[in-house]
This record gives sequence, C-alpha cells and structure tokens, in this order.
Amino acid sequence: MKERDSMLKLIIGMAVKGYEYFPDDARNIATGKIETDLAVMGVPLNRDTVLKHLRQAAELLPDEIRREILRAD
Repeated sequence: MKERDSMLKLIIGMAVKGYEYFPDDARNIATGKIETDLAVMGVPLNRDTVLKHLRQAAELLPDEIRREILRAD
C-alpha cells in the first residue's frame, strides 16, 4: 500500500504542477492533455482511466494544499 500511495503522490504532484490539474473542478482540461501526451509517448490510457487515477491521487493531498490550489484557480 505504501508503494501505491507513493505512486499516487507522484501522479498528483505532476498533474497539479505540470498540467494545472485542479482536483475540485467539475471539468478539467488536464485529463485530455495527459491522455494525449501518453498516447504520443506510446503508452495510451483513455481519459476515464486517467481521471480515475487522478481522483484517487487527489485524495492524498493535504487539505491545506487543496485549499491553495483552489485559491490559485
């Protein structure tokens, strides 16, 4: 479980900082960007799968960071 949580932390960190993913937004263009970039690199994942993992990863964000992300939006 620790290894999985570490992977999810990497995912959410890269999504927020690299793709401007806002976990609490109802619609998010970051998922499409991630889907496209993965396909270009030859490791395709559909948008629903990307979103599922991003949501799981976002659950690991501390509340204070989540609030900061909301203020930055």
